Amino acid sequence: MQPAGSHRGIIRELDFDEPASLDKLHFFCRLRNKLSTPVSCFSELYETDYGRRFGINGLAKGMVVEEESACIPGLDRCALQADHLKINKYSSPTDRSFLIVSGKISEMCVNAKNIIQRRQHPNLIITSSSHALEKKPEAKACLRDLFVTDPSEDKSGLKRKKGDCAHGTCEWILGTEELTTWLASGSSENPQSQSSHVLWLYGNPGMGKSTMAIFLAEELSKTFSATDGNTLAYFFCDSGFDNRKTATSIVRGLLLQLVQQHPQLLDYLLPKYNDRGAKVFESFDALWSIFMAAAGDEKTGRKYCIIDALDECDIESQKTLLHQFKETFLAPNTTSNIRILVASRPYPEIREYLQRFTNMDLASFPGVKKDIGRCIEERVADLTEKKHYTDKVKTQISEILKDKAEGTFLWVGLAAAELKDVPSKDAVQVLQNMPRGLHSLYKRLLDTAVEKQGPGSDVIQRILSFVVVCLRPLSLLELSEACRLHQDEEDMETRAQFTRDYIESCRLIVIIQDEKVLLLHQSVKDYLVGAGAGFFIDKLKAHADLAYRSVDALIEQSRGGKQSYAHFSNYADLYWAAHAHKAESKFETKDGQAEFFEVDSPCREQWLGRLRSQRWTINGYRVLPRRFSILHVAALWGVPALVHDVIDVNHRRRDTEEPTSYIDPNCLDEDGVTPLEQAARAESPNVFSILLDLGCNATTMTVKAAAEKNRNGKELMTLLLDRRGDQITVTEEVVKAAAGNDGNGKEVMALLLDRRGDQIPVTEEVVKAAAGNYWNGEEVMALLLDRRGDQIPVTEEVVKAAAGNSGNGEEVMALLLDRRGDQIPVTEEVVKAAAGNNENGKEMMALLLDREGTRSPSPRRW
Repeated sequence: MQPAGSHRGIIRELDFDEPASLDKLHFFCRLRNKLSTPVSCFSELYETDYGRRFGINGLAKGMVVEEESACIPGLDRCALQADHLKINKYSSPTDRSFLIVSGKISEMCVNAKNIIQRRQHPNLIITSSSHALEKKPEAKACLRDLFVTDPSEDKSGLKRKKGDCAHGTCEWILGTEELTTWLASGSSENPQSQSSHVLWLYGNPGMGKSTMAIFLAEELSKTFSATDGNTLAYFFCDSGFDNRKTATSIVRGLLLQLVQQHPQLLDYLLPKYNDRGAKVFESFDALWSIFMAAAGDEKTGRKYCIIDALDECDIESQKTLLHQFKETFLAPNTTSNIRILVASRPYPEIREYLQRFTNMDLASFPGVKKDIGRCIEERVADLTEKKHYTDKVKTQISEILKDKAEGTFLWVGLAAAELKDVPSKDAVQVLQNMPRGLHSLYKRLLDTAVEKQGPGSDVIQRILSFVVVCLRPLSLLELSEACRLHQDEEDMETRAQFTRDYIESCRLIVIIQDEKVLLLHQSVKDYLVGAGAGFFIDKLKAHADLAYRSVDALIEQSRGGKQSYAHFSNYADLYWAAHAHKAESKFETKDGQAEFFEVDSPCREQWLGRLRSQRWTINGYRVLPRRFSILHVAALWGVPALVHDVIDVNHRRRDTEEPTSYIDPNCLDEDGVTPLEQAARAESPNVFSILLDLGCNATTMTVKAAAEKNRNGKELMTLLLDRRGDQITVTEEVVKAAAGNDGNGKEVMALLLDRRGDQIPVTEEVVKAAAGNYWNGEEVMALLLDRRGDQIPVTEEVVKAAAGNSGNGEEVMALLLDRRGDQIPVTEEVVKAAAGNNENGKEMMALLLDREGTRSPSPRRW
């Protein structure tokens, strides 16, 4: 039954899920999000009895403006104690609904003048550290060491690489429910507010994820510059740059932008920097703790962070960040002051973590299809102007592009680029012959490039191989020298141009930007190293070849004279060993490079000297010590072939009278570190195992280094116990290192307890280390309590360590209270430690107070 006087069409069109209503809603949200306007939504609390108007009570009752229909997710919402007939009726100044609505309007009016002034006179968008240095000149060294890359420059470079998006594209995302909820102030009691702290934007290759991230970074920067209380930071990952594909780089980039815009946030950073120096920026845990404290600062407002192309980070960094997102943003006590947007491909290992948060599949939104249409219109208009297409050809080209694009902007861009050199009479036929799908199109482009190059197609393969595996983009001249192209041409401009010709023959698969040679897209790399291209590029072999070429450059540099690798030599200095490591078993020492790899090598010493002179972090080491032998090099960079070479040299000296040099496997560098300890520090299990075979001694420092490693600690410790057995001394320092291991401390501790039992000293210092373990404290503590029970000393120092643990200290404290109850000393010092816990001090205090109850404090209690 319908209410009297109702009109079915009007009622239907007003349904919240009707297309017309959704269009209006999205338009409103887009406007609201661009202006960052405060919005309050009102709904009715009671059903409306329409029959009562005609004296028939209860016959036609129902909700009209229910909460789901009236309220926008994430925005402020209020339910008025009225039905639909009274929701907009004014009865008196004391009417409850009037008081609620007028109160909201008053709040909006208070700041209206300031809001308008800020829109008219927005703040400058700060992208450098000069402002921070003016406010905090004492932070100069800290800001210098924090810097790893400039996200603003990275964004600009990516934008140039991709080109401007078509006019009007991407705007639609500002009106979506998902982005509106992510941007919302968080003032409403939204049951899904936790999951909205992270927004995952995903899509297949070429669907415009990075273009959308660039749009949001630029649009929100403008919006936030004209409003108070919001700050934006962003980071664009890129597998082609070593400094843009790690978890620490991402956090450093985001943190840098926050302190650039709000110098007062340096107060969260400087104490730890002054205490630990630049090393604080090499620890993800330390960085994350600082970042969350700075982002959580309420005086500087809400922080929004965009991370693009997370899938281009190395696997370990992906796992680290994704685990941290889960631990931080799904926790009951998570801060509402920070929001993260992640754009990536929908890989299973990423989906496993991010599907728990609000997520958007780009392909499912009509706006993407409209954007593809606009992109095609713009490309065809440009081609029409340049190639003089007739209306018929123009229409045919547009229709074929729409039919074959399959929602992929990159395919449209590649197809349009191919048509630039095709006469209008052949354009339709050429486009019809282009295969659907990116990989099919890449195959056609690659086959054409190889066919046109003819006998010299190996040059194409060499170029593509080095561009795929290089650890930072190579310049034209660096690539020319690495590939040995036109080395007889002494004029650098001419050589660069000849190399440019080779690049252009690669048919759009690689491009030149700012004189750097880059892959067109990450999906090109996926294709070239995959089965679709017949494994055109063998990554391991490519790494080995680039390592060999680099060592050739280092040898030539040491000899002086004419330099064939003048431009490539700096790259060779920094990355030859990393390429040798990544080549795995494909890298072997060559006779022609013996002078670099021999035991006493002036050539290698020159290389090490150049590294020492540069401010460069090598596997966490800023300064390489003197007396750094070939075995130390093998251990630090993880290159097994170098150890095998030493083994051969030592055997040759022992078995023959040949006067070869001998290297002591237990030789010490200037810092007193053996190669075996160095391998443990660098977490190089393959080299570690071979060094044990070579006869290296397992010192106490080596065992400690193995125990504290959070990635391969268990594997290293197992090798030690298996190969050296009772020769291994497990001291208190070793057990402390295992207890404090925040990666796999539980596994290392369990291994030690299983293999050595009662020989393992579990002292107060050991238990204290477990209590302060940021990630795995609860697991390690539970293991110790299970295995040693009442032997575990839970002293004031132990409880203080748990109280101050800003990671999972709350869980450690709860475990101790559950298992030891009244034996836990909750003293004044413990309470101070809990109160000073920046991350979960409030929850820790509540836990302590709840457990203390009405107990009378002792003289040492608070």
